[in-house]
Amino acid sequence: MPRKKKKPINLKDKLKQRKETITNFYVNRLSQVSDDPQKVWELTKDPTNMFRTNEEELTNILAELDRRVLVGEIDPEVRTKIIQGINYK
Repeated sequence: MPRKKKKPINLKDKLKQRKETITNFYVNRLSQVSDDPQKVWELTKDPTNMFRTNEEELTNILAELDRRVLVGEIDPEVRTKIIQGINYK
């Protein structure tokens, strides 16, 4: 039997999926620790954290937070606490 040809990987789709995964991870994690501004700052801006977010990721996270508040998945207070935590120091 002849082998099937492998489908080419669409790198743009893979990159978009990866960005969405990172954004969703940060939104969920920040929602969990929103009561502790120090922890929020450490996750997003701490220079010693090698997984900190860059400006593009931060913009995507804030946009996703806004969307989730509009849909009603997240309480507006949680969004406010996260923003205060990001600007903690």
